[in-house]
Amino acid sequence: QGNTVIGNGIYGNNVSAEIQGAGIYTVTGSKNFKILNNTVTGERDSLAIENLASGTTSSGFLIQGNIVKNGFDAIWMTMNNSTVNNNTFSNLTDAIDISGTGNIIEYNAITGSSNCDIALTTKLSTDVNTLIKNTFGGKTAKYYFSGPGKVIKS
Repeated sequence: QGNTVIGNGIYGNNVSAEIQGAGIYTVTGSKNFKILNNTVTGERDSLAIENLASGTTSSGFLIQGNIVKNGFDAIWMTMNNSTVNNNTFSNLTDAIDISGTGNIIEYNAITGSSNCDIALTTKLSTDVNTLIKNTFGGKTAKYYFSGPGKVIKS
């Protein structure tokens, strides 16, 4: 909570520098983490959960009040039954990239994503993720949904 991470993974010293590394990172099977009120700038995967194929999916996360900017992915995670809300994501390639089910993504402000604003991947037809009142800087959101599961948007 309340951390500032700047350019932990930038290689090079100019605008075209390659972005690598992670800002705030957890491992497969993490449970009930709270990632609150952090500022992360210039990371490949700003908020990331490792997902090893043989591991248990992480769950119970609360990702709230973070500011993530000028990187590749703001959130790159495989997680279930978690909440991502009231974050600000700007000038990224992809803002939110989540695999899993039972996740609620709400009230986030997303601007300047060059590829995708929200990407959600499910594995089973019974998987459901919910999007509620996210904003996209006055433009139409760029979504990518993959897998047999369902996304509820409101």
